Amino acid sequence: MVEIETVEDENVPAPGNDEWKPLMGEELVMKVIKSARPGNNKDPAPIQPNDAVMIDFVARVADDRFSTDGPTIQEVKDWFIVVGDGDVLPALELAIRFMDSGSTARVWSHSKYAFSSGTRKHEKTQLASNTNIMFEVTVTQIIVDTSRLNPYFTIQKAVSRKAIANDVYQNEWCPPSKSEQEPSCNAAMARALRLYKKAAQGMETLLGGTYFNQVEENHPQRLQTTQIMLDSLNNIVAVYLRQKQYHEAKQAAVEVLKQDSKNIKGLLRAAKASLLDPASTMEEVQAALSAADSEITYKHPQEEKELKRIKAQYKRKQQEYKKKTKEMFSNKLNKQEPSDTEGIRDPSPSNTTVKKEQGPTANVEGTENMGEKRIGDIQGKTPFWKSTAFAACVPVILLLSFFLLYGFLREASLGEESPIMGSADDIDPSRGGSEVNLDL
Repeated sequence: MVEIETVEDENVPAPGNDEWKPLMGEELVMKVIKSARPGNNKDPAPIQPNDAVMIDFVARVADDRFSTDGPTIQEVKDWFIVVGDGDVLPALELAIRFMDSGSTARVWSHSKYAFSSGTRKHEKTQLASNTNIMFEVTVTQIIVDTSRLNPYFTIQKAVSRKAIANDVYQNEWCPPSKSEQEPSCNAAMARALRLYKKAAQGMETLLGGTYFNQVEENHPQRLQTTQIMLDSLNNIVAVYLRQKQYHEAKQAAVEVLKQDSKNIKGLLRAAKASLLDPASTMEEVQAALSAADSEITYKHPQEEKELKRIKAQYKRKQQEYKKKTKEMFSNKLNKQEPSDTEGIRDPSPSNTTVKKEQGPTANVEGTENMGEKRIGDIQGKTPFWKSTAFAACVPVILLLSFFLLYGFLREASLGEESPIMGSADDIDPSRGGSEVNLDL
């Protein structure tokens, strides 16, 4: 067996008799199985924090450190990473720090330092959550940081981050878990988002630096940098859409359009996010659809088809909203008020007693009876002041009804289905619709 050739670290115990080096107790261990030495027989250069390295690795299911032939769940070639940036899984990040350039190591990891409660698909294999993993990783070379001289190093770092994020998005996504036994992809999608954001920020910083201020607009590296930035920003929107975080997706789409107001995928995803976001107003959705419609033409057949589907969905929801509004206002207006004369005795002639007496007394009593008859005539009708007050209240009633309806619809929209915008399942790709394609 070849002994481990690493930098001495007092915080890491020395290997035991079986030559496995514990990195995190017995839950994360490694051993070097191949070490490359230069021709001058000097010790190979150990990996240091902040070193940029190129790695290859294979990951297999392994119940324990002695399992080496389990199902393969990941194969990687030429990933460019910076040690300490956290762009790869914790098991790999920790192990690489104790390797040399050109060496190969086996790293056995408890699930919590690998894919944890998440999952991953590889060909016909679907990884179960909380599965232990054996990595066989090779550091092929240490890459010299030349970012002070030209943008090549920074561009390649962003390209690799986007590629790693694409791999996570495509192979480690899963539907929302309904129980603790089902896998959860939240941590994986958070890692993809972090990588896309770092790639986009790196390219935006590079574009604003001094190097590109000295080159022409159509310089190949400027064009490549711009495209990586836009692709990464667009992919952030795609992740949020797939995670059903529609408000965040809408905000992320705005960032794309700030950089390129005519970006086709940015416009389309902004329209989709606006339609699905319960906080969106009808005016916002209409504006987003109009902006997308102005740029998406027959030259973009896939996007044009998707836009037509979103517009049809929006039209259906508009019709449903108008129908519900009309029904509610109709019910309010058709509702009759209680009769004003209910419970009041009808003073008909049969119920009116007129005393016929002689003299002044008769005149007084006759006058009182006449007053009763006049009041009786009026009691069967609605007084003028009441009809006027009711007419004045109608606009107030309609206005209050509108606000009640709006509050009801907003409350319902926070649940499983929005009366205005519709169910997320109507056009969400994770429920049978078209997948949110990444900008690779």
